[in-house]
Amino acid sequence: MTSINLTSLEIKRSGKSVVRGLNFVSSSSRVRVTGVNGAGKTTLLLALAGLIPVASGSIFLEGSVRPSNRRKLCGFFSSAIQVPGYLTVAQTLSFFDPRSGCHFEELESSLLRGINFSEKYGGLSEGQKRRVSILCAVRKERGVLIMDEPFNALDGRSVAAIESYLESYEGKLIYVDHREVAPPEEVLSL
Repeated sequence: MTSINLTSLEIKRSGKSVVRGLNFVSSSSRVRVTGVNGAGKTTLLLALAGLIPVASGSIFLEGSVRPSNRRKLCGFFSSAIQVPGYLTVAQTLSFFDPRSGCHFEELESSLLRGINFSEKYGGLSEGQKRRVSILCAVRKERGVLIMDEPFNALDGRSVAAIESYLESYEGKLIYVDHREVAPPEEVLSL
């Protein structure tokens, strides 16, 4: 079963083509997006998650073409997405249903270690913000997890917890990072 099909995809940002003429078909459960800085990796991930429109072409992801359906299906982490700084950690997490299962509970316990739930999101360190945001993405996903450089600004314990979770993750993982996560994977080069 083909779970990603990008056909003649063009994505524009501020009227300028960032991704143009992209074709890609994959049924792999792991897809790593690579390319030089400015190649459009983050832009592509935003479009895959249904968060920005495409100028032309089509995105077929796990049986869904419509952006609103992709938004429901995908958990998305990127520093390009800003969480309102006035919300507390507890309020931020409350938007997403907790998950169950030992792998998720281990991840949640590790990522939330040392974080005060009543603290405002805006008052957290960069690493703490990333940990909370990654956990929100994992809580939201319903079959597809899209992550844009999830390991930046994280301590070794958090990196190990995320890697362990992703090794057992059974959905589709689409990500940008310099390291491989949970092979086997397919590479989409921009």
